[in-house]
Amino acid sequence: MSTIAITPTVEDHGSTVYCNVSNGYKQIISNRRLNLDVLVFPSRPTIQHKSVIISDNITVILNSTVSLE
Repeated sequence: MSTIAITPTVEDHGSTVYCNVSNGYKQIISNRRLNLDVLVFPSRPTIQHKSVIISDNITVILNSTVSLE
């Protein structure tokens, strides 16, 4: 048995992984194929108010309305 180790990136999302090896006599292609579903954490959103980027946290009061543009 052989093992393959990969470190996928977001660009690998939706890619198919399979083995294609040769033992010097005959080429062997795996009949099992895996599709990669790469999950990434969302980035922190940028909050801007009147053309000024807010770098601190903002507080929103329950049941109040806040407009973000």
